[in-house]
Amino acid sequence: MRQVLSAYWRQVGLAFAAAVFLGAVALLMMDELALIGALTAGAAAAALYFVQLARRILRAARRGRVVRRRCRSVSC
Repeated sequence: MRQVLSAYWRQVGLAFAAAVFLGAVALLMMDELALIGALTAGAAAAALYFVQLARRILRAARRGRVVRRRCRSVSC
């Protein structure tokens, strides 16, 4: 599970970089360079959300493993 989420975090980082790059190019073409800070902040907030989501998934997966072990020992 950790390997999967590691790849997921890498994808989030690449998506963040791509969004900022493409957005910056679009803003540059429209002569709106003053908005690059807002674009970067929005993309960073989205990336942070997805990283937190991945951490919650990892925690839930770990808890599920512990519950299964307890269930086997008690013979549910």
